[in-house]
Amino acid sequence: MAVYLQVRQGEAAGNALAALVEQLERDQPKAWREDLAGLLVAASYAGLQQTAAAAPLARRHRELANETPKPWSRLSAEERDVLYQRWAYGDFYDPFGAQAWRLYLIGKHFPEQRRLLTAEATARLLAAVNEQGLNSLNSALAVLALDAVGGEASAPVRFEQAWRGGTSAFGEQKDGVLAGPFRADATRLMVMPDAGKTVWVARTEAGFDRAPPQAVQDRGLEVRRDFLDESGKPTTTVEQGRALTVRLRVRGSGWDNVALLDLLPGGFEAVLTPPSAAEGGDATEGERVGGSRDGDGDGYDDDTGEAIEDAEAGGAAEPLAPVLALPESTFMPVHEEIREDRIVLYGSVSGEMREYRYRIRATATGTFQVPPVFAEHLYRPHVIARGAAAGTIVVTEPKP
Repeated sequence: MAVYLQVRQGEAAGNALAALVEQLERDQPKAWREDLAGLLVAASYAGLQQTAAAAPLARRHRELANETPKPWSRLSAEERDVLYQRWAYGDFYDPFGAQAWRLYLIGKHFPEQRRLLTAEATARLLAAVNEQGLNSLNSALAVLALDAVGGEASAPVRFEQAWRGGTSAFGEQKDGVLAGPFRADATRLMVMPDAGKTVWVARTEAGFDRAPPQAVQDRGLEVRRDFLDESGKPTTTVEQGRALTVRLRVRGSGWDNVALLDLLPGGFEAVLTPPSAAEGGDATEGERVGGSRDGDGDGYDDDTGEAIEDAEAGGAAEPLAPVLALPESTFMPVHEEIREDRIVLYGSVSGEMREYRYRIRATATGTFQVPPVFAEHLYRPHVIARGAAAGTIVVTEPKP
């Protein structure tokens, strides 16, 4: 990819490309031509006007893009092993990402091969988009790919919406793109390009579910939450001004890059714990929850890159900041976000159930809905867990 980017930027990369091909032939003689590396090499050849060298590589990747993959259930053990090795990068390079790269590079650099792409090649990518099976990286690649293989932003197109009682057009044209909001009560959206024109459409919805979604605990992750009173027992009531302990429990099949999202009930706020109350406020606890500027332990400030003086060598020790996690916590996030209405934790999960405990304080009286807790792998959208909605929590007036 680095060599390809050099070529795209007009740099002299001929020697680097020749050295790369020599290394690939030496180290991966059977695999590199059908790997994405082969297509990046072909695109680099095309940028350097070496069409004879680029043509066979581009042709083979067009054939791979047009293939209909065999269902996993029909693969032999040997075929599954090959696929596992091919997609060993998992989080950043998977079949959908590879297909997006193929369509993008073929569409961008090889017009004669682009014309031979079948509807199946695009359908494989669209299936992942429609099933919300893409992560943020692959989503960006999909946009580039669809644009490269035939999207016509300037093609005349009209949007219409239908709802109970009428229909109307919507959207405004700007910079060759038609875009605009549709009614919340719309029951049907219609996209009408001119005959023979290809356009790509994206629909975005924002907000919260009107009805809580069903609990999911069997898709690679499991997450649970309850509220504990001062005696450590689960409860659904609390006096205004008092605090509850939130106990989050999570486990999974050995995943890194997991986000754990806990929406707070209305009328509550997160409570930070002073360092002196968190296992004596020692440096280990402060570093574990982000109290230290040296989060990775390399002796340098993570923000400025400057060396942090050792307290024993005469440097003044930085006071530890208040923390969110209570000492009983066994889930160690690599990053925490304390927002106005939610807590977001990022970290790794294993097959052992881990707990994360923190406190929330009731700031208003009333009966409040409790949103479900949610966990998701950042790069594998099908690895999720969703806790059941816990009903309501009641905040009563403080006793005299």
